[in-house]
Amino acid sequence: MSKFGNRIIACLLLPAMLALGACGFFSGGNEPETEIETDENANRPELVLSYAELGQYKVIYPDSTDRATISAADRLVTSIGSACGITLTSDTDYIGKTKTVPTGTKEILVGATNRPESVGVRYLDYLVTNENERIVISGGNGEKTAEAVNWFLENCIGEGKVTVPGWHRNGAEYPNENTTVGGIPLKNFSFPMVAGSADDTLREYLGKKYGIVSKSSDGYEIHLVADQSVNATEYAVRLNDKILEIVGSSILSNMEIVVTNFISKLETEGTKVIPLLNAEVMVISEQLRSVTQADVDALRAKSDQMISEIQNTPNIAIPSGAKVYYVSPTGNDSNNGTSQATPWKTIDKVNSSSLSSGSYVCFERGGIWRNAALVTKAGVTYTAYGTGAKPILCGSPENGAVSSKWKRASGVVDVWYYVGSDAWKDVGTLVFNDGEAYAAKIVRKWVDGQVYDFTNNRSFSNGYKDLTDDLSFFHDVGGTGLLYLCSEENPGLRFRSIEFNVAGNLVSVNGTNDVTVTNIAFRHGGSHGVGANGTYLKNLTVKDCTFEWIGGSVHRVNDNHETRFGNGVEIYGGCENYTVEHCWFDQIYDAAVTHQYSGVGNTVYNAKNVKYLNNVIEHCVYSIEYFYSGCEEDNPSVMDGFLIEGNYCWYASYGLCETRPSQDRSWGAHIKGRSSRTGNRAKNYVIRNNYFIGCKDRLVQITSNLYNPDGSDSMPTFSGNVFVLEYGKKFGQVEQRSDPGNQIDAKFDLDVIAYLGGKTDGTDQFWFAPANQ
Repeated sequence: MSKFGNRIIACLLLPAMLALGACGFFSGGNEPETEIETDENANRPELVLSYAELGQYKVIYPDSTDRATISAADRLVTSIGSACGITLTSDTDYIGKTKTVPTGTKEILVGATNRPESVGVRYLDYLVTNENERIVISGGNGEKTAEAVNWFLENCIGEGKVTVPGWHRNGAEYPNENTTVGGIPLKNFSFPMVAGSADDTLREYLGKKYGIVSKSSDGYEIHLVADQSVNATEYAVRLNDKILEIVGSSILSNMEIVVTNFISKLETEGTKVIPLLNAEVMVISEQLRSVTQADVDALRAKSDQMISEIQNTPNIAIPSGAKVYYVSPTGNDSNNGTSQATPWKTIDKVNSSSLSSGSYVCFERGGIWRNAALVTKAGVTYTAYGTGAKPILCGSPENGAVSSKWKRASGVVDVWYYVGSDAWKDVGTLVFNDGEAYAAKIVRKWVDGQVYDFTNNRSFSNGYKDLTDDLSFFHDVGGTGLLYLCSEENPGLRFRSIEFNVAGNLVSVNGTNDVTVTNIAFRHGGSHGVGANGTYLKNLTVKDCTFEWIGGSVHRVNDNHETRFGNGVEIYGGCENYTVEHCWFDQIYDAAVTHQYSGVGNTVYNAKNVKYLNNVIEHCVYSIEYFYSGCEEDNPSVMDGFLIEGNYCWYASYGLCETRPSQDRSWGAHIKGRSSRTGNRAKNYVIRNNYFIGCKDRLVQITSNLYNPDGSDSMPTFSGNVFVLEYGKKFGQVEQRSDPGNQIDAKFDLDVIAYLGGKTDGTDQFWFAPANQ
């Protein structure tokens, strides 16, 4: 699963709130710090390493942590590389199920990892030490960890060796450090890292006043809990084994209020544990309920299980007597391709060969085809053979983590160009270290002879010389042709892998009917993963495939600016029997799946029997997009038989799509129909048994201004779906209306059932996370 998922789960449950200064508890500023060098560990010996010996170490940082700790770990790796001439690898401390935390490994622990050597650092302290051949550079919070890294770099490296002190601790005084809760010193508790302001407020308060630790060696933790047994206006504190729970209402309350009251209680009563309040539960509807971390974790586990199943689907059964052609990275295009012993090698050979309807083209599992641009033939199935991972069709020409191919651009310090990129079509993004980071593309707009950065709405008159944001880039197609990237150092040294989303469909289905694509992995295409154009396309099936990091390239110049695009699977035009089933989509610039056409006047484009079934979709601006727009009232164009069923859709408008132009970042949704133009007539439109979890903008945007000839509206019916979002955010629109430009979003609150009216059959559920205020 993409690492973005872990971070946004926390955002979903406890989103941003008041700035810390508004609480009034921290007006005294930071407490004075002191050097702590004399305690029970003061006599621990130094660890002295040569640079070569240091090169045997790996940097480990917490899997769930803050940006400051991640940045500190990255800076440590790059700084040691520059100072010592060695390349260190880094990774998180993630340990899979049934596995134990490793011991005896040579690691540099940055922050509060799950290794016992790095736990127990108090909030305003930092520690640099060595234990069990491990180097510990840890702070009680991200900023303190960054200070620890700075101290290590300034004091421990030089003269061809690294000297790690036996024990160097920098710390502060904590005025309430002797307070106990339930007989346990409050300073022994830790607060698990989540990205929520209520948590941050409480963590900082308890850290500064009580000296809570970054990670407890004894397992004591503080949790914010939403509980249906607590009334909306009340809260409670309870000690559950080693977990101190601060409990608030799960539907109407928000945790910021709970935290504020808990802090006030600590200020006035100190050590008292408030008993759980036996408040009357207010039940509004069985369809409305709160969501807890356990709920989201359970949904995530189900999604991950489905992703695993998709990634490991077996080879399809090929009918006896069918014509089968095999393609392998070790093959030869002079072979006949008709057996696994005599496979073809290239996609060019597949494209240039005459393939009769009913044939199968099988790519070898474990193989990768770069610069992929497969063009389908009518009636052909494209699939996999052999064992191992799905074959990969990849749009990236090469791994760009080669320092010699990055050259410093003329006249600037932190801008680099990539040798050979002038031969490529437009690049949509760059993906670093298998998705740990990605580049933000600058696209242009021309106004009165001036050039503007359309992505960020500022001047771009100097071209690449105006690149100032780290990991922003500009592909000067039409000029030098080169790709320019802003980076604090040579990208080929900074990253272990760099992939380029070069423009072009990985698979083009242009006017060819009866095509099936199954068991193939698609990555790093700058346009669409599978793109289909045709006047009326029949029988396209995409099944058991994965799509990662798709889109972002420039499509065309529209209204004096460059317009980007890129969908996982798209049909543009009329279609019949179009199915996308049991696929995984992650980090798509535009939509995961879509069928669409912008017609004019009386041009008729129907979409019949469209099905999006049992997919996992995450980090796309639209999970599912559709529009049949530009139609006049008497135009009979219609979507007839449109089924969205069994999908897990996560985090619409987060991820790669956040690099869209600034004025285009507020239209994301899990289901999106174009609302600004006429059309979207539909009948037999059903949305059932899906999970729509979290969004940046709205959950759904479904509108039409055209009724069906029988007088029925064009809205879907909902059944058995679960919608999960912060209380009070935008649910969106499900409206038949005469004015398609009138954007009025219904809120995700207690009135959402009434808003949907008869469109829900009473089996849909609405799960509320604490409100974002």
